[in-house]
Amino acid sequence: MKQNNDGFTLIELMVALAIFSILAAAAYSALNTILFQKNKTALIATTLMSLQNAHRIVSADLFTVVNRKINDEYDTEQPAFVSNKADNIIMEFSRAGVVNPVIQNSQIQRAVYLYEDENIYRILYSKADRIDNTTKRKRLLLSGVKELKVEFLLDSEGKSKSTTFPHYSKKIDYPAGIKISFEIDGFDKLEWLWNI
Repeated sequence: MKQNNDGFTLIELMVALAIFSILAAAAYSALNTILFQKNKTALIATTLMSLQNAHRIVSADLFTVVNRKINDEYDTEQPAFVSNKADNIIMEFSRAGVVNPVIQNSQIQRAVYLYEDENIYRILYSKADRIDNTTKRKRLLLSGVKELKVEFLLDSEGKSKSTTFPHYSKKIDYPAGIKISFEIDGFDKLEWLWNI
């Protein structure tokens, strides 16, 4: 009598399932690694874009800095360049504003950089003197900033005379340069340097 072998044996089926399970586990592991790397790369790209944008904004402000004292909201004269740990002010200074022929007000603005809860904010006042209700815009520049150190280089000849944030006095001499160093997730220690 002849046997009819139209199907698979149980052993053949078990071997096929074992091979499929091994291949599926390997494929899942590879796909999971690819997705993790994609998310990590996207996060680093977003952080890098934020860093580039923040550097561009600070550079533009420091490129247009002017040595002009201001009157604050209490009509008290403030120096052209201020740094104040008590108010979390990294630096505050006067800068040349946007030229607008329609508005006859001063074109000098006031830029303030704050460090609060591992975030760096920029506040831009539309006028340097804040005696009246001067409009201001507050913008988050960077988040997740750790180990922030700002060094105000006071000697234009490159000597080591400096004062630093967060250990500084309220009034500092008008700096010849500024060096900012900090850490942020996904990057080693970063250092930015500007000549004023």
